[in-house]
Amino acid sequence: VSIPRLTGAAGASWYAEQGTISDSTPTFDAVTLSPEVLAGMVSYSRKMMAQSQPNVENIVRRDLATVLGLELDRAVINGSGSGNEPRGILNTSGIGDVAMGTDGGAPTWGDLMNLIQEVASANADRRGVFLVNSATEAFLRAVPRVAATERMMLESNEGIAGREALVSNNVPSNLTK
Repeated sequence: VSIPRLTGAAGASWYAEQGTISDSTPTFDAVTLSPEVLAGMVSYSRKMMAQSQPNVENIVRRDLATVLGLELDRAVINGSGSGNEPRGILNTSGIGDVAMGTDGGAPTWGDLMNLIQEVASANADRRGVFLVNSATEAFLRAVPRVAATERMMLESNEGIAGREALVSNNVPSNLTK
């Protein structure tokens, strides 16, 4: 599947009544999607299936659902894009960032607002969410937005500045610039 992506916008200008409007042509490229398969396979004996309590089939189904879900989560976040593995967010070029020191740092409320602004400046701020690991979640729940207040940077009923915060330990905590 090839999905067109706008890379250069059309132009707009003011014209006098009955004036000639100049043509402008936006530019496009395409994002090509190809189907990939994430699968797992488990085998066990007929005897084990017949004699197990609790039912081994239910245990295996839960385990497969867990490992497939974790791998899909990892690939969406940090997939290499090579072989049959999809390219993850962290390996996609052109995604902006906000500098917080040489090798990162503890985020402030201002840094979080700068992240929102970075996404919005690319006209991509439609129902965006924050994706953090559990250590960052704990930090944001423990640190006030502004010193000497009781409003934390991440609050369960409103997320971060009204945006949902999703937690996955597939979000690395050891990245460097």
